[in-house]
Amino acid sequence: MPRPDSSLIALVLSLCVPAASAAAQVPPDPDSPQPIVVAVIDFTNASLVDHAAFGPAQAGVAALLIGELHGQPGIQLVERERLDEVLDELDLARSGRIGAAGAARAGRLLGARYVITGVILIDPGGTLRIDARAVEVETAAVAHTETVVGEADDLIDAVTRLGARLDLGLALHAGTPRPTPSDTMESVARRRRADLSYARALQREDRRDPVGALIMYRAFLEACPDDYAPELQARARTRIAQLSAHPDDSAG
Repeated sequence: MPRPDSSLIALVLSLCVPAASAAAQVPPDPDSPQPIVVAVIDFTNASLVDHAAFGPAQAGVAALLIGELHGQPGIQLVERERLDEVLDELDLARSGRIGAAGAARAGRLLGARYVITGVILIDPGGTLRIDARAVEVETAAVAHTETVVGEADDLIDAVTRLGARLDLGLALHAGTPRPTPSDTMESVARRRRADLSYARALQREDRRDPVGALIMYRAFLEACPDDYAPELQARARTRIAQLSAHPDDSAG
């Protein structure tokens, strides 16, 4: 039965939470159409097996989804710190699953047009399913839903697909065009391949598999655009050197 590696959840949070804060710091262009303000709330863990082990994925999925939506044309994300303040104020943070009405209440205080939340489910066969819903704050109605299915240990890939679908769905609701030049799409695809390779390298290290970690670190560097994640590139080069010199060193 697959289990979520602590390193994978840590990578998700470290890569994506800063992006959410950066999104709110970019001043709006007065000549551009008003962006759709979106808040992403932690997803509910509804796993059928090993429920506690998959608990960290609740925040991990939300953080990764914020990273996927960050920088998309016409979308402005609510800062995570502000979201937590509002959830605490409304006493929703401890209430478990947040329904459409609760999401709408939080969204009004946040000035959001949509609040995204959902459910993560892992079945006994190791299949991951993520159901996401976008609640329209004005009406408290579910305006858009998406579902992705994948393997339990491929969290990043599943949420990448979910983010693309939600972005397109929200854009259609708001009438926001989505330019997709081929060079931009290729750059996004390379970053996604790099993220996945780095996460898998950390998984291999957790599993004490230095050979597999070497392969994944090298795949990460090969996929990385030159200016992408310089700190992670430096870390990957360091670990490649260490693991090549001392194959039994898999602790980092």
